[in-house]
Amino acid sequence: MLMRQHAIEWLSVLGMLCLAAVSETFTPFFREFSLSDITIQHPFTEVEMIPNQLCLIIAVFFPAIVIAIYIALISVNKNRLKLMEISLLGLFISVGFNIFVTNVFKVWIGRPRPDFLARCIPAEGTPLDRYVSVKVCTGFKSRVIEGFKSTPSGHSSTSFSGLLYLSFFLVGQLRTTWPGVEIYKSFIAFVPTLIAFLIALSRTEDYRHHFIDVILGSILGSMIAWFSYRKYFPSVLDTKSDLPYDIDSETVDIHLDNRNPSPGLLV
Repeated sequence: MLMRQHAIEWLSVLGMLCLAAVSETFTPFFREFSLSDITIQHPFTEVEMIPNQLCLIIAVFFPAIVIAIYIALISVNKNRLKLMEISLLGLFISVGFNIFVTNVFKVWIGRPRPDFLARCIPAEGTPLDRYVSVKVCTGFKSRVIEGFKSTPSGHSSTSFSGLLYLSFFLVGQLRTTWPGVEIYKSFIAFVPTLIAFLIALSRTEDYRHHFIDVILGSILGSMIAWFSYRKYFPSVLDTKSDLPYDIDSETVDIHLDNRNPSPGLLV
């Protein structure tokens, strides 16, 4: 019954995930480069700190599990199933849309990664004093193609689209913006965002991305997380921040009013 009410949204999520998967195969713009460019002379890291699969686990499955556990064990909302569906729907929309948009930007921009020359392995005799094309590369084709997908950072945008969404969810549910709320709740809500920052920075340590790639990816993921969260929830500053738009305030357990200061105390 719940799934049926948001059938179009769930179909949209499925469509975005399919588009995200297809966009992984897009061929990027092969931008010209120079062998004397020191920004693309870093070594190729064989073992990444946060591989793609681990990034998805941390940015998608971890938030989904935390949301499910919170709603099942802690939330005082009587309509928990609806709250669960809406919360997870927003999460999957955020991540799915982000991956697709990020991949489109990657192939459109076509900027070489910091480790590009190590991927390219330029042919002997390639001139150092002028721009050359991808035709001088002798490295593995797939590795060279991936070398043109530096901007924006996919790890950064994906981690923020999922983990910042989780932070928004926790801030709203725990009402951490209310005066008098215990500080540890704010810390708990901030932890997912801190993890997203660490994942993003790890991409510069692996020499997979330039700092500007990480900054742009983080901004992109944050914007999409905010958009997806606000589609279903009011502002975290709202007096009913823990209630999705679809759930009326009457569905909240009456003792909810006793756990927070009066709305009149809000600034």
